[in-house]
Amino acid sequence: MSDQVVSALAYSPDGGELAYGGEIADPDDVQIKIVPVESLLLPTHIPTILPGTYVTSLNWSNDGSLLAYGTGQIIPPWGDYGSQGGIARVIERNGTIVFSLNFRYPVGNVEVSPTGNLVFVGPIREVFNLVTQQLVVGPGDGIAFIDGTWHPTLDLLLLTQVLGASTYDPITRYSSSNLGRTELLISSSEEGRTVNSIWSPDGLLVATSTTLGSIFVWDTTREVSTVQTTFSEHNHSVQHLVWNAATNLIASGDDSGRILVWNPNTGEIIQELTGHTGAILDLDWRPDGTQLVSTSLDKSMRVWNWPSGAGSIVMSDQVVSAVAYSPDGSELAYGGEIADPDDVHIHMVPVESLVLPTRTPTPTVVVVSCWSAPVSPLINMRCDHQMAPKLPLSCGCDLTSKPFRTQNQFQGMLLR
Repeated sequence: MSDQVVSALAYSPDGGELAYGGEIADPDDVQIKIVPVESLLLPTHIPTILPGTYVTSLNWSNDGSLLAYGTGQIIPPWGDYGSQGGIARVIERNGTIVFSLNFRYPVGNVEVSPTGNLVFVGPIREVFNLVTQQLVVGPGDGIAFIDGTWHPTLDLLLLTQVLGASTYDPITRYSSSNLGRTELLISSSEEGRTVNSIWSPDGLLVATSTTLGSIFVWDTTREVSTVQTTFSEHNHSVQHLVWNAATNLIASGDDSGRILVWNPNTGEIIQELTGHTGAILDLDWRPDGTQLVSTSLDKSMRVWNWPSGAGSIVMSDQVVSAVAYSPDGSELAYGGEIADPDDVHIHMVPVESLVLPTRTPTPTVVVVSCWSAPVSPLINMRCDHQMAPKLPLSCGCDLTSKPFRTQNQFQGMLLR
């Protein structure tokens, strides 16, 4: 602010807001302004990462019956709000829309709560009733954050804030834990601003990442949350973290395209997954820990087998901006650029389709279809065989007779 005198100011006790005042024209009309801290830190002219509108997030409900997504411009962490609006939407597997709201600004994370009653919309800072679409919590409730995510089993939010994160109950409006880096005696200039926060699968720990690449693992079971592990192997902003329950490993992706898989208890790097040449746009573990999917600004989507770390490019001609494995691990949902906000395409594919054929030679399987002599004037019996060459047929069909047809099928293709 440079066009008026500010004579007094004070941060709120939780650090989320700043109150300030200046010259008074009317003693009976004193203006005290209260603004969220984030509004003091937002750069004014940071461009979007990508032009256009994209699917910004994908999240399944815990039971796998609903899929929530947001749309908007993809902006840098702590960038401006962008010039285009966004949509927060929840759909059923058949595409039926059960919740949909339009916003003036890009929508980030959209998630259905574990109980299935609430919908979180970030960074709009609002929580809605899924059925009635009525507002439960909004900016007027005094919570300051840039994004958030639900606890694995409780309707409890983890909110990403400037120098850490906090937990928040949207029903009681009670913040039960503050994971602030002020306890570490470091400043944002040394470690960067917080850009992402995630729960551990059991909901006891939290990991937060920063614009300068540092990642902190917090123990939330104590009265005062403490840092259990500090991970400092990234040199660029880490916008994406995913924590797998089956392996108890975290995968983190940064703006250089680097993906690291590491142990949150010790900070030990288990493996680096190399291949992407642009910023990571999204990451997700398959629930059983056997696959990791990643997308990047380099217009590729890759699937990494675990624990081998072998990677395959499954898409390389378009930007995929959001991905999410279904809770049972059988499907992958993904989305990218949106040409028409009223016609958003979310693709769902079986996980098997992401596994490319191996290079190991496999025997050729011959599929034979042949017709027997007519059983009646209107009916012929058809036999389909999957067989190696020269294998006798149990149906007694004579392959020397006509007509019959064969087709060579190889591994990775669906056999008849």
